[in-house]
Amino acid sequence: MQKDHNQPHAEESLPDVLMRVVTELHDVAYLIERIEPQLMSDDGAGADRIMVLQGIDLAVQKTRGLAEFIDTITASIPDTCLVDVTTAVNLVNLADMK
Repeated sequence: MQKDHNQPHAEESLPDVLMRVVTELHDVAYLIERIEPQLMSDDGAGADRIMVLQGIDLAVQKTRGLAEFIDTITASIPDTCLVDVTTAVNLVNLADMK
């Protein structure tokens, strides 16, 4: 991958960047949680279905845990700590990050 040396650099406060990541992780957890009711049905719960639901629950817990971890460490980072997010933003397809 070649770098575009003409591309302007976007320096942002590291805490601001991390808090946007926290927001995205909370959004992901919410979206995953919305899947669970779709998998529930009145015809009983087979072993496969229970394993899928447990996996979804674990994914939600881990996503929220990552968000809380980042949120907690972000509180100790000074706003004067800047990072260049140019390359990182170009690698993701998150509209809010751009």
